[in-house]
Amino acid sequence: MLSESHSRSKELLNNVLGSGLYKGINILFSLLIVRFSIQIMGEERYGIWLALLSFFTWFSAFEVGVSNSLRNSITHLFSENKFEQIKQLIHKGYKTLFILYFGLISILLILSSQSEFSQLILPEVGNFESFNVTFQWCLVLYFAHFVLFFLHNALLATHHTKYIYLIVAIQNALLLLGLVFCYYWNYTPSLMLFCIWFSSLPLFIWLFSSVYFYNTSFQQFGPKLSEIFDKKVKAFQGLNKNFFIIQFCTLILFSTDNIIIVNYIGSYEVTVYNVTFKYFNLLIILFNLVLLPYWASFTDAYGKGDKVWILRHMKKLMRFSLGIGLLGIVMLIFSPWALKAWIGKELTISLDLLLFMLLSILLTAWNSIFAYFLNSVSRTQLQTKLLVFAALINIPLSIYLIQGYDAAGVIMATCISLFPQAIFLPIEYRSVIQKMSNKDGV
Repeated sequence: MLSESHSRSKELLNNVLGSGLYKGINILFSLLIVRFSIQIMGEERYGIWLALLSFFTWFSAFEVGVSNSLRNSITHLFSENKFEQIKQLIHKGYKTLFILYFGLISILLILSSQSEFSQLILPEVGNFESFNVTFQWCLVLYFAHFVLFFLHNALLATHHTKYIYLIVAIQNALLLLGLVFCYYWNYTPSLMLFCIWFSSLPLFIWLFSSVYFYNTSFQQFGPKLSEIFDKKVKAFQGLNKNFFIIQFCTLILFSTDNIIIVNYIGSYEVTVYNVTFKYFNLLIILFNLVLLPYWASFTDAYGKGDKVWILRHMKKLMRFSLGIGLLGIVMLIFSPWALKAWIGKELTISLDLLLFMLLSILLTAWNSIFAYFLNSVSRTQLQTKLLVFAALINIPLSIYLIQGYDAAGVIMATCISLFPQAIFLPIEYRSVIQKMSNKDGV
């Protein structure tokens, strides 16, 4: 037990430290992408892309639901070197995702041929030509990317988190390179070209990454196209429906904001809201750098009854969240200067929006500690109920509060929706820990 705990801690530390450089590069690239996008496209047109992206993000629930359902099993099998069984799960994952997204693409392409459909997503699109064509191209490209993104799950489940950050760093570097060329050549692309560029590049990056990893590091359980569509591979079988519900509800909480704001205020405010979000979201990026590798480690420790290891590392995560909170207060104090230096121009951002955005980020970080542990041991019932409640109240509450507090009202609603989880998820975690048998660990 001692050697296993030490090995697990060492592997976790290597993943966190190995991810640090790539994540730091990603933060820089992400900030520059926002700055150049606003300068090239303008706040209004960039806001339309953000609202469109939010719509596509809703449907990532299927990918995350499938991935999370299979991740714990892949981690267990990987620790036992059962590569043939891992291959079967990976085949199941890709087949399920292909069926789901092929069906969604077909349905949404038919719906998007109706002008009323686009008006439901973005009421301002009448000012932009070829919006339906743009929507359809981006739809196909982004949903195909969701299928290939299953590699992300294989990397997480097998303790290769740092490579995820490397792939994303390459993706963001190429997106930024395209924007820099436009900026210095004084070229303003059409909305269609801009959206297709941001939709197609992730697809090709994850396609190349999949081919590379499944033929090198993951060669022992790399999927084969012919076997994915074999009748023996049972799509949807053995998937945990709670993971799908959790992800759908999470997306309602965090990905409907842009659509509500663009419908009730306008696309300019979408940009202001997202600049504020991305500024404070640096805290979540930093927090997830440490948290993300823990899923596989918690799964391994819980399966081996290593209660002491779990308790010690959960305390470390809670202390780290306190440090994130203190850093957030510093960011709030310096936000007027930091935002101007980042964007390169003045944006009118209310204090209410800044305060409640910070609060929502800190609530998310705190809740994520316990949700991540509970997900890793497949204890999802309470979290599912809390998120269903949050999702049900979030949209009507956002619509009510936006009328009195503008964009700040939307994030106020998110904070109210998240608060019950901050109380009840730690209680559920404690209940799970108390039922574990005591074993020595390091």
